[in-house]
Amino acid sequence: MHSSLSLTAFVGVLLFASGCLSSNHSIPKQDLMRLAHEAPSERGERVRVVQTFVTSEQPPKAPRAESTCCDASGTVHIDIGGVHGHGPGARGARGTRGPRGTRGPRSGGGGSRPGHSSPPKHGGSSHAPKSKGGGSKGGGSLSGIDGDAAAVLAVVVVASAAAIAVVAASSEGARYDGWAKIGGNHPVHLYGQGNDYRQVALEDLTVEEAEWATRAYVRKSEGDWQALGRAPLNRQGWAYSVFLGAGLVGEMGASATPGPISHIQLGYFPIHEFGLHADIGFGWGESKQAMPTSARFEARAALEAQLLPFQSRRIHAGGFAQIGTGVRTLSAGGGSSELYSGGVLMQLDITTRLAMTGRAGVTHAYGESATEMSLGISIY
Repeated sequence: MHSSLSLTAFVGVLLFASGCLSSNHSIPKQDLMRLAHEAPSERGERVRVVQTFVTSEQPPKAPRAESTCCDASGTVHIDIGGVHGHGPGARGARGTRGPRGTRGPRSGGGGSRPGHSSPPKHGGSSHAPKSKGGGSKGGGSLSGIDGDAAAVLAVVVVASAAAIAVVAASSEGARYDGWAKIGGNHPVHLYGQGNDYRQVALEDLTVEEAEWATRAYVRKSEGDWQALGRAPLNRQGWAYSVFLGAGLVGEMGASATPGPISHIQLGYFPIHEFGLHADIGFGWGESKQAMPTSARFEARAALEAQLLPFQSRRIHAGGFAQIGTGVRTLSAGGGSSELYSGGVLMQLDITTRLAMTGRAGVTHAYGESATEMSLGISIY
């Protein structure tokens, strides 16, 4: 227990340190190319920006450009990763080599993978009662772990995962990801292959320089900058979710009754509407068997597919399907079973990378069907 709490605190400190927002924002490569093709007088009207972290590289400071359009207040970073090109000739003093730095981590998606402890499996005992239903197997019970101890361990794991989610959500909730209006003479800091560096005013940016750049920065304190609004929710990329709720947790020889249910998920969305997740779930409650002090407990490991094709303003809807394995303690009947689950998803987008997600579904395992509902946060 003590080591688990220490690990939680350590991970939380690391996340807090890495999650501090800087005054920099990022812009996709295609947006920089679009700006280079626009008329110089129109380039600063709507620039795509995404705020980065203090661990990002910091370009050299430039003198503040004269005010031309709007009130100034901070810093913007343009990040164009993974682009290869041939650099144009340096213009004046801009062809200097900039300092190396570490790029900040991409938030959303995922966040840190929480540590979890799956209850150990033991060979089937001749004294352990068999779980009812054709889907149950005798070789995967948690009979070596007391139900109360397993529930306490699950609480520690879920609390750790929730703490990580809260820290990540707090930074993502404040992180600006949208559009800004900046002055045409605003300095843009460009980095090319080999960390070559040059600085150019936005209105002077050429197509060749945009192709050459692998990343670029705009610092708010160096010119005019005005936020125009956040971008809509974007799930594409890594995703991390934690859900808490209630569901029916059964046990051999007794009807299923409600108990706490939790899910920890790490996944990836190749497109905005569809994603795959690894899901770790826990369910527990008071046993009605001869051992009333030992909680019935169940652990699950599954692969989940999510599809959210419907959207109305900030509300998103879809469904999920799961296939995996469940194991439970002796106080819940013991044994293991294949599980199949499906249900509906509802989402309320909070920011471009953060959403509140509700889920309701039915799980079939151990020859029984059980319902559950839960609510949590999803970070992309």
